[in-house]
Amino acid sequence: MRKTVYFIACSVMCSVILISGISFAEDTAADSDQGAQGVFRFREIVVKDKKDQPGTVSVLGEKEVKQSTKTDIIGVISENVSSFHTGQNRMMGYGIANSNSAKMSIRGMGVSSWGPTTGFPIYVDGFSTEAHIFSHPMPDVLGMKNIERIEVYHGPQPVLFGSGAMAGAVNVITKRQEVDGYKTIVSGSYGTDNTTDDYIQHRGKMGIMDYAASYNFRHTDGHREEEINGTECTSEFTSHNGTARFGVQMGDHFYVNVNSYIAHFKMHDPGPTNRVFSTTELEVFDVTRGGGSLSVHNTFEKAEGFVQVAYNQGNHTITEPANDTVTFQSVDKTYTAKLQETLKVIDGNRVTVGAEYKKYGGDITDDANTGKLEDEYLTDLSAYGLVSQQITRYLLLSAGGRYTDNNKYGGYSAYQGGIIVTPVKTTKIFANAAKGFNIPGIRYRFNLVGMPGLVNDINNDLEPETMTTYEAGVEQTLFEYLTLGATGYKIYSQNRILLDKAQKKWVNADYDINYKGVELFARFSYKDIAGARIAYSFIDNRYSIGGEQDMLAFVPRHKTVFGIFGTLYNVYVGLNGEYVRTIYQDYPTFKLDNYFVLNAKVAYTFLQRYQVFVNLNNITDQQYTTFIRSNSMGTVYGDYDVPGFNMLAGLTVEF
Repeated sequence: MRKTVYFIACSVMCSVILISGISFAEDTAADSDQGAQGVFRFREIVVKDKKDQPGTVSVLGEKEVKQSTKTDIIGVISENVSSFHTGQNRMMGYGIANSNSAKMSIRGMGVSSWGPTTGFPIYVDGFSTEAHIFSHPMPDVLGMKNIERIEVYHGPQPVLFGSGAMAGAVNVITKRQEVDGYKTIVSGSYGTDNTTDDYIQHRGKMGIMDYAASYNFRHTDGHREEEINGTECTSEFTSHNGTARFGVQMGDHFYVNVNSYIAHFKMHDPGPTNRVFSTTELEVFDVTRGGGSLSVHNTFEKAEGFVQVAYNQGNHTITEPANDTVTFQSVDKTYTAKLQETLKVIDGNRVTVGAEYKKYGGDITDDANTGKLEDEYLTDLSAYGLVSQQITRYLLLSAGGRYTDNNKYGGYSAYQGGIIVTPVKTTKIFANAAKGFNIPGIRYRFNLVGMPGLVNDINNDLEPETMTTYEAGVEQTLFEYLTLGATGYKIYSQNRILLDKAQKKWVNADYDINYKGVELFARFSYKDIAGARIAYSFIDNRYSIGGEQDMLAFVPRHKTVFGIFGTLYNVYVGLNGEYVRTIYQDYPTFKLDNYFVLNAKVAYTFLQRYQVFVNLNNITDQQYTTFIRSNSMGTVYGDYDVPGFNMLAGLTVEF
C-alpha cells in the first residue's frame, strides 16, 4: 500500500511540474526562434549532443546504414560497435527460440540462460518493439531502410528506458521529411542463393503536414540444404516490413504524429549441420508483429517534451512440417502510456521528469511441452526524474532515478549519475554509474521453461535481475577529422534469472557475476571523401561459482571491428572487417570458432539519382561456427555453419 501511495504521489508531483513548466514556457517563449524546427528535429531523439552524455553511446547515421553490406539494422550495429555482439549464422534472418542466431549482447550482458536476448530493449520512433511476454526483442522486425539514426547505449539505462534496459538500449529513429517537397527511393537487388533485398521509401511535406511510408521485402533460399527423413529442407527466409508515419504541426510549439510498423517473416530452420542423430528437426517460424503510437510533442524556449500512447502485438507460430503439427503458438500484447517533460528554467540546468504505464502479456500454447497460458498480464507503473547541471564551462553533473511498481512483484528503484569534464572543447572526460534492472516477465512467472514438466506453477519468489556498471573514459578530437576514445568499466550482475533443470523452474542465481572490460576506438573522416574507423572491445568475462571458473556464453573476449572507405568520381569503395576471438557457448565444453570476416561494397552513382552497387560478404570464404545445437542433457546434435562467400548486386533510384 505504501509503495502504491508513493507512486501516486510521484506521478501527481510530475504532472504538476509538467503543467507549471508548460505554462511558464508559454509565457516566455513567444519570441523563440526554435518553433517548428525544434519539434521536428528533437522528437524521439534522446541524445541531443554526445558531449552532454555521461555514459558511452554510439550514434550511427544514415551514412553508416547506406555504406553497410548488411540488410538489417542489427547487422549494421554489430559491424560498427565493438562491444555489441551477435552470432548470426544465416544469409538472412535471426529467428526465435532455440534456433535464434541473434543472441545479442552489449558489454557481455543481454543473452539469457534460455537463448534469446533479454538484457536490452529496442525502440523504433520512441516505442518498444519487444515481445514482452518473453522479455526479449525481435531482431527480424528491424529490416527497415528509412533510418535517420541509431543510438546504441553501452550500459544500463534505468531512468529513461526503465525495466529491461539492464545492459543498455537501442533507439532507432526513422526518417522524416523536414522541408516542403517529396522524395522517393526505390531499390532492387539479387544475389547468391536467390537472395533479394528490395524496398521503396516515400516521404513528403506539405506546409504543416508531413508523412512517410516504406516497404521492404527480403528473401533468400538460404545457404543450407539438408535431407531429413528423405525430405529436402533449407534455411529459407522471407520477410515483409512496412512503416508509416503522419504528422501535423500545431502552431509554433506543438507537433502531433502517428507512427506505425508491421512485419511478417517466415523462417525455416533445418537443424544443425554434421548432425549426430537423424531427427525430424525442421522447424518453421511464422511471425507477424505490428504496433503503433500516437504522440504529442511540445517545444518551447524553456521546456520540451511529449505525451505518448503505444500498442505492440505479435502472433508467433512454430510448426514441425515433418509431423504436420503446430508445436507452439502465442499472441502477445503490450500497452504503454508515457508522459515526459524537460524543463530548462535556469541556464545550464535541465530537469527531466516523467511517468509511464505499461501492461504486457497474452496467450501461449506450448503443445510440445503441454503448456497453456491464457490472458495473463503484468503491469508496471513508473515515475522517474533526471537532472543535469552545467557548473562551469568545464564541468557538467547529472543524476536521476526511477521507481517502478509491478502489480505482482512489488516496487523497485534504480539510479544513474555521471560527471563530464571538458578542459577544452575538443576533450571530453567522463565517469558514470548506473544500476539497471529487469523485472521477471510472464515466461519466468509461469515457469514456461521449454521442457516437459512443471507448467503454470506461479513463481512469486523471483527477484528482479540487476546490473550495476561503473565506467570512466575520455574522447579526444584532433584536427577536426580524427576522434580517439577509450573507456574502462566494471560490471556487477546480481540475481540473474536462470533455469533450474532439476526443479524445472526459473530461479535467481545464488552467486554474482562480476567482471570488467575496455573499449577503444579511433575514427577519421575527411569531408565524406575518405574515412577510416577501428574499434576494439576486451571483456574479461570470467567469473567464479563456488571457486570454479565460468565464462559468459556467446560473449567474445576480444572483438575488433574496422572499416575504410573512399569516394572518387562518383565511385564509392568500402571495406569492413570483424575479428572475434575466445568465445564459448558453454564453458569449457563448447568453445566456438575464432573468426575474421571481410565484407566489401562498391557503388557507382550516375545522373545524380541512380546508383548501382555490389555487396560482397565474407570475401575470404571464412568457415566457422557460432552455435552448437544440444539438448537439455548436453547431448550435441551438431553445429550451425555460417554462409561462405556471397554477394548481392542491385540498383537504387532516388527522385
